[in-house]
Amino acid sequence: MRQAALAAILLASSGAACTVLIGLPDLPPLSDGGAEDGSPESGPDGPLQDSAGDMVSTGDASEGGATGDGSQGGDTATDAFVGSDGGDASMTGDGDAGGMTGTVSTPLFNPTTKTANNDFLVTLSSDPGATICFTLDGTMPTCSAAGSCTATSVTYNAATQVPINGTVTNISNGQATLTAIACAAGKTSSPALTQAYVLQVATPTMVQPSPGTNLPYQAYTPMIESTTVSSTSPPDAVSIWVTVNAQPPPSCTTGTQVANPTTFGMGASPIGSLEVNTNYYAIGCKNGYAPSDIYGVSYTLQLNAPALPPSSTALPITLTQSAYDTKNAGSGDWICGTTDGTLAECSAASGQCTHGAAWPTTVSAGPVMVDAIACAPAGLVDSAVSTVDYN
Repeated sequence: MRQAALAAILLASSGAACTVLIGLPDLPPLSDGGAEDGSPESGPDGPLQDSAGDMVSTGDASEGGATGDGSQGGDTATDAFVGSDGGDASMTGDGDAGGMTGTVSTPLFNPTTKTANNDFLVTLSSDPGATICFTLDGTMPTCSAAGSCTATSVTYNAATQVPINGTVTNISNGQATLTAIACAAGKTSSPALTQAYVLQVATPTMVQPSPGTNLPYQAYTPMIESTTVSSTSPPDAVSIWVTVNAQPPPSCTTGTQVANPTTFGMGASPIGSLEVNTNYYAIGCKNGYAPSDIYGVSYTLQLNAPALPPSSTALPITLTQSAYDTKNAGSGDWICGTTDGTLAECSAASGQCTHGAAWPTTVSAGPVMVDAIACAPAGLVDSAVSTVDYN
């Protein structure tokens, strides 16, 4: 029996139901004897047959037949409104499909984990319109459903960024742990991300003169400095702790404390000028910063060679230390010399010579070759040998 058919489609969207009725036109009944034009015929209890007597399957919904219910090839009008999971794709969606729900992107840190010698700023960023909440004490930041920071969480301000300085770091080891999440109303907060930062005082260095061996003897006033700067707010000064010719190296509580920078042997410096071979050890310290690495430096001072008179000098001449050894004044040295062309040598005993004679000495007549060497007391190095031929 052929009659008007009604197809009912239930579309669900956000809990609401909508019913659409599609009317199909009445179809004329088939004659019991089949159609003369070859259209299918049907017996009372059998399948339809065509004019040649072959069977034509009607199919059911599960096989995709003409009377299917839409689960395997249903009405195209229905397919235009139903999503892959049966929902109304035009009415609903999750965050990934552009709807109102979803998860906010995890904040980006710039810079990421690092160690620095001075205060610096960290920039945070996430999705447009999102609020970033952070902590610097190792706790987890939180936010409300409305996207506002809660509890001890701090709201990120792009204008001021996140300052990493001695007020937020551990006072002794200089470490700060920055944890951040991003939040927005109607969305799931981002996963939390943590970065660790360390402030450490820059290792002090000695200048004027730079460290070296066999520096010409004189009274030097070396300067020691660290490139870490003192803070003004709060007022945290960089200090340097120094030991001279002493082990073990200093800490931030042992040794001699000096300002940064300090010139030894000048003004109120508690450490004298450099006048003998010296080993210095130093460490830089500041509240809220990790101490610097320990700095060690050695200086070796060599006496200046005696300044013999030129070879054109008329003989006889008397060679005295006060006249020809002025650059070593105050060192406690003595002069050994020869007048027979052999090499003058110093003795370890003060005022003595292994070869030659201690000055003063007189050169009466030439030709003669004079050698002279400045002999060092403990803590200095003997000079090079001076040689002059006189006629």
